[in-house]
Amino acid sequence: KMKESNELIEAWWSSPVIDIDTELDEWLKYACSCGTAFMKVFYDPTIGTDRVSQDGQQTWREGELQLEACSAFEIVFDPPDARKWKDLRAVEHYRSRTLEYIVEHYPEKGEEVQAEKDSGISNTFWRKVQGMFGAGNEDGGVTEVEQGENCAIVKEVWVKPCKKFPKGQKIVVA
Repeated sequence: KMKESNELIEAWWSSPVIDIDTELDEWLKYACSCGTAFMKVFYDPTIGTDRVSQDGQQTWREGELQLEACSAFEIVFDPPDARKWKDLRAVEHYRSRTLEYIVEHYPEKGEEVQAEKDSGISNTFWRKVQGMFGAGNEDGGVTEVEQGENCAIVKEVWVKPCKKFPKGQKIVVA
């Protein structure tokens, strides 16, 4: 398993679609500022090489694995008092995203999402965290993408296998 893990890390480090240095830098800033940080590994089906079926009837993208640094203020555990991973029922990730990002990454329903007012609790925490250590842009301020009225909070929930979802479940809403 160690060999496969090392090969995966080497692939990420050299990947043209993952800016691992930026994600690690952001992760370190979160860890130093908040005492805890997370690295979300996920599959993004909206990027990668376009493919066409042999009969030419279907097209799709290969997709790519991605990494995203997350602050402790964006992650919610269910139940909140779980002390070990095995005790969790679900993990939630909340992040403010532009409507353009939502449409691009969730093409089936993304256009139905409407902008939220910039007063959500997770967005407030997100801005405070960014302000503490200047994450976001080269000037050390909050990224413009995370501000404004053209955003909505994307809420991703990963439910562990249970009676209702025997194979687990990923639920995304905005």
